[in-house]
Amino acid sequence: MNVSSYSVIQTSVRNIQIDARNAITVFSVSDSKLVMIPESISNLRASVNIAVERCLVDALDMAKFCDLSQLQVLNFAANRIRFIINSSTKRCSVYDSLQILALPNNLLTTLNMEIFNHFGKIQMLEVKQNRIKAVLGRFESTASLQLLLSKNKLTSIDFCGWNVSNMTSLEMDYNELTTVPACLDNVNSLTLLSIRTNRIQNVAIDSFAKLKRLVTLDVSFNNLTTIMLNSPHYPTSLRDLWITGNNLSQLDLSLVSVPSLELDVRMNCISSMDVDSISPNITKLNMAANPIDCSWKTIFNHFGKIQMLEVKQNRIKAVLGRFESTASLQLLLSKNKLTSIDFCGWNVSNMTSLEMDYNELTTVPACLDNVNSLTLLSIRTNRIQNVAIDSFAKLKRLVTLDVSFNNLTTIMLNSPHYPTSLRDLWITGNNLSQLDLSLVSVPSLELDVRMN
Repeated sequence: MNVSSYSVIQTSVRNIQIDARNAITVFSVSDSKLVMIPESISNLRASVNIAVERCLVDALDMAKFCDLSQLQVLNFAANRIRFIINSSTKRCSVYDSLQILALPNNLLTTLNMEIFNHFGKIQMLEVKQNRIKAVLGRFESTASLQLLLSKNKLTSIDFCGWNVSNMTSLEMDYNELTTVPACLDNVNSLTLLSIRTNRIQNVAIDSFAKLKRLVTLDVSFNNLTTIMLNSPHYPTSLRDLWITGNNLSQLDLSLVSVPSLELDVRMNCISSMDVDSISPNITKLNMAANPIDCSWKTIFNHFGKIQMLEVKQNRIKAVLGRFESTASLQLLLSKNKLTSIDFCGWNVSNMTSLEMDYNELTTVPACLDNVNSLTLLSIRTNRIQNVAIDSFAKLKRLVTLDVSFNNLTTIMLNSPHYPTSLRDLWITGNNLSQLDLSLVSVPSLELDVRMN
């Protein structure tokens, strides 16, 4: 058999015989009635990728692949596998070749990690969407491993018998964990840890402090009522912390002991914050969909590194006070209750983006010359009735202006005074009955006036 790829799709085949004389590198069976792995699968000596998907296989013995020295990917997605064993009594060549083992959407209830101790090259072990209640055994690996355990039934897990010096990613989303896993110091090479959508009620950042390489931590959509973040003991490389969709009513960010942290606390119950004590090491704060009613005052003036401040979908009626920043800032104020806003007390020399969509503005904001570094300004879906392009003329870097879906009946565009960099102007969905484009003083303008 000289074919390099062999596929069986949508058949009633229950068994397959594979001839020893083959050069198959990619072998797949899918949507068939195959009930067991044939002994002759050991004849696939040239195979790099073997997949048996959406069949009726109920057991997996890794010994059947023992002598497949070229095998890198083994995929048994969506079968009926209830247990995994390795009955081999000899040193297998597949131990040094297999890189990906995928077993999602099966019927596993326990996962014995000791089975995988011999597989020194595995870089991804995917056992998502099974029924796993327990992860057992000691586990050792020097590979750059990703372990995907999401959508199981884990109530607890510990890594106390593990030695995985280069494991990079651990995902345990959509389980039933009530506490942070024990012995996290044994998986201290992680760069990503995700335990979102579990049942954890309380977390302290100290619990993750020994994960020195951790960049992203996600504890979103748990039952968190408290999270202790004011601490000198942070994972030293942490940059992204996701706490979206919990039950937090307050947040103390007075001590954040990493140089730059982006924090997402959308969809909590935060109604107030001691903003005067927030650490300047917070560089992005997303507080959308909280009941907080923000008055600006001068609370963010100390935060010299903030590059994105997202307060969308709150109940903000007023943005008050003087504001100074030299950061390349994006300010996202959409879906609030603003009726007016001015920038007369602002000094933001590098602010790039301002979004105020879905508010109740009736006029263009005052003192736009104080935000003259903007490249994007969006005030779509407000209640503005009249606009002149001159109002934006001092925004020399402005590339995109969006005033769509307001109540515009007139817009004055024939003018020698345009923002000099303007390229895109959106006026979609207003009430314009006429348009004068006789004088457009930029070299190239793309204009959208649909639905007027």
